[in-house]
Amino acid sequence: MSVSTKLFSDQMMTRFSQINEEGQLRQTKISTGRDITEASEQPIKAVKLSALEESLTQLGGFQRNVGTAQQRLSLSDTILASADDILVQLRERSIAVNTDTVSDVDIAAFRVEVSQMREALVGLANTRTTDGQALFGGYSTDIVPFVQDAAGRVQYHGDGGTQTLATSETMRLPASVNGGEVFMQVETDD
Repeated sequence: MSVSTKLFSDQMMTRFSQINEEGQLRQTKISTGRDITEASEQPIKAVKLSALEESLTQLGGFQRNVGTAQQRLSLSDTILASADDILVQLRERSIAVNTDTVSDVDIAAFRVEVSQMREALVGLANTRTTDGQALFGGYSTDIVPFVQDAAGRVQYHGDGGTQTLATSETMRLPASVNGGEVFMQVETDD
């Protein structure tokens, strides 16, 4: 049985076409660095790869959340340490001014100092994160949480929330400190 020239030519053209497609597929795999360029090539591997890519994206989000929580809590620690330093200074000054040998000038100077320390404390309590959120405002991060009213009293306008961020599918870490608890729950005679 003899093979006609036309049949031979058609078979060769089909084979050249297949070789060309395989070459293009390999070139695409090399240039993209991916073994699977289309899901239809290897559907089971494509599904597994898609699930792995989704997991990597999710893990990246969890890592960003951990970094954000660490940054916010570190800033909170720094602010609270500064507030503690101011309160220690205030206590030392009040002990020093609470003697019989204090003049009216000393008391006037003490009042000015106390006023400045109070403003500094309110400023610390109204600290914002690098992305502009109120650090001690609870869930209300777009407001100024501590505001002085007309009578000179500081009012807390935040809420009682403590922000948390997901660090895994089942765990959330606190990413803030409740400003109302930290700055407003001071025991007094009242």
